[in-house]
Amino acid sequence: MTASIDERIARKRAAADKQAARAAALKKELRDLERKKAAAERKARTHRLVEVGAILEQAAGMAFDSEDLRQALSEVLNEQAAAAYKNGKRLTLGRMLADACHTQIERSQQQGQASQRPSGGGIWAAEPPRGIDPITGRPM
Repeated sequence: MTASIDERIARKRAAADKQAARAAALKKELRDLERKKAAAERKARTHRLVEVGAILEQAAGMAFDSEDLRQALSEVLNEQAAAAYKNGKRLTLGRMLADACHTQIERSQQQGQASQRPSGGGIWAAEPPRGIDPITGRPM
């Protein structure tokens, strides 16, 4: 009788070890998937930042290629606009740009044309600069 109990104990331990190994493998797979997701998110964010930076440089007509220029841009976008208020709160130029972009998207969606620019005023008071597209390198 002792032998059969010992055998059952050995089988249970072997099963527990097998389950522990499977759990460890599943944890490793989960970590790998989370790393892949994080890498894909970083890549998408980097791509988005490059595109937005290219759009900003194209619209400004200048390259922000020095630390001083980037610092000045940051200060301009983040300083509070003296007379700009919304819902009793001061706005920054950056916040006003974001609001204008959201308004443009809503306007375009209402018109059923997601890429249409407003005519006269809006966020494009004048046509954007023409020339070489900094993203694709092709003429615009």
